[in-house]
Amino acid sequence: MTTMPGPIEQLLEATAAGHVYLTPADRRGRWRQAFGNAAERVPEPYGLFTDDEQKQFALGFPLRAGETWSEMRRDLGRLVEAELDYRRALATLSESSKATLVELRRAFTGHVAGMLENALIHDHGQRLPEILWLALSAEVAGMLGKAVATAAPDMTTTSLKALDEIRYTIANRITEAANRGEAEAFARIRRVEGAEPSPAAQSFAQSLREDLLPFAAESIGREGKELPAYLQGGLRLDAARFQQVVKTTTEQLQTLRERDPGFTQALALVDFESVDEPTTTWIYRRRILDLLAVWPHPAAPRLSDELRSLLSDLGARLRR
Repeated sequence: MTTMPGPIEQLLEATAAGHVYLTPADRRGRWRQAFGNAAERVPEPYGLFTDDEQKQFALGFPLRAGETWSEMRRDLGRLVEAELDYRRALATLSESSKATLVELRRAFTGHVAGMLENALIHDHGQRLPEILWLALSAEVAGMLGKAVATAAPDMTTTSLKALDEIRYTIANRITEAANRGEAEAFARIRRVEGAEPSPAAQSFAQSLREDLLPFAAESIGREGKELPAYLQGGLRLDAARFQQVVKTTTEQLQTLRERDPGFTQALALVDFESVDEPTTTWIYRRRILDLLAVWPHPAAPRLSDELRSLLSDLGARLRR
């Protein structure tokens, strides 16, 4: 019996060209592995219809941009500009004051707290808090990307690598402010409603903030264009060196695949959906990396425990 794909799987399939690190198996439902315990909190998109409600034109999340949202966006825009000015001053050893910046961070924290409290109270299983976090991360990434791109021509002494680090540092500061907003919202819910938010209710937002990528970039790019910036700015890795390690290991995996059919047969027992996938996707799969650790063939790449953990963690982040 064939199971009908759900709204998430339908959306992933409809936008497959934009998902560099999602394989067909991921789009069919294996994406859940990347989220772990937070998978059950991933919100399902709604069918979006034309004004006459006769034709569905897309899957997505409707957002009513009222005055509260508009005020948040105005303050967020000011915060992004202030964060960028502060980083620019640090880079040029200019004098700067953090007073305004601190006030803008507090204002954004207040916006998050108020909106999240409202979403939690009126949720009733609709995943409204999770949808709010998706909308917030998209707003931050969009504003931050535009602000850095606009400022770049004036920062002629700042390298592209440094600009990426600035962008991710700002994204991190904004997510810290959002964290405080979440804590305030939960405190209000406990005080007013007498309810304790479950860890599950926090898991999706926590994964978004820990990944940081959704707050720093609107997408990873069709060719993975954002990956070096994420490695350098978000994960504080030497992007060029790491990508060389990935390239070398992928080539070794391809050699193993060609010389030892037994590896593919063994792989079918632990992760059968990966057997027909390109070798370039294998390097980010935990089960494959664990199998490599014990595989005796001399062509098998030998990776440290630390590198295997880093690769599998990065793979999950890129698929989320």
